Amino acid sequence: MGRLFIIDKFSLHLPILLLTPAWVGATDFGHGNVNVGGSIVDTPCAIDTESQDQTVLMPTMTVGSILGQNKKNKKDFFIKLINCDTVSVSKPDHQWGYYSITFYGDNTSQTYPSRLFDVKGEAKGVGLAIRTVAGEQATPGASFDNHMIAKGENILAYSMYLESNGQKIKRGTYSAVIRFAMNYY
Repeated sequence: MGRLFIIDKFSLHLPILLLTPAWVGATDFGHGNVNVGGSIVDTPCAIDTESQDQTVLMPTMTVGSILGQNKKNKKDFFIKLINCDTVSVSKPDHQWGYYSITFYGDNTSQTYPSRLFDVKGEAKGVGLAIRTVAGEQATPGASFDNHMIAKGENILAYSMYLESNGQKIKRGTYSAVIRFAMNYY
């Protein structure tokens, strides 16, 4: 008796497909890189990445509103602290209790309120003030706004104001870079 083998087209081509390298017939449709970076800090809180570098777009203001110290000409901004814990990991016998913040920026004005941050650009006679929601004003380079550390998330709310520095105001565009640092104790 003879045997009958039934072979379909798929079974004949399967061994050939399994032996063919994957790159045969492949087309490069592009490629890229994923860059990853971060940091590890030994502090009671981390600064949320969206809070680390911010751009505050101030409203367009008139000279009259600046001279009149119109408090509606402000822009709010927030700094979010995350993963806060009062227990120190590196010093288990130490408890973190409070934080404060220091804003750094140019302050070359020898006149009027030295608590204003200088601006650069065409505009003259103005500076930036940073205040808490309670009205406490930051002084460039000085620690302020002391608070107890709460576990979890802490949101620091501030307002930025453009104010006269006592010199003649000149219209034009302006900009400033203001850095901040958190202080824990």
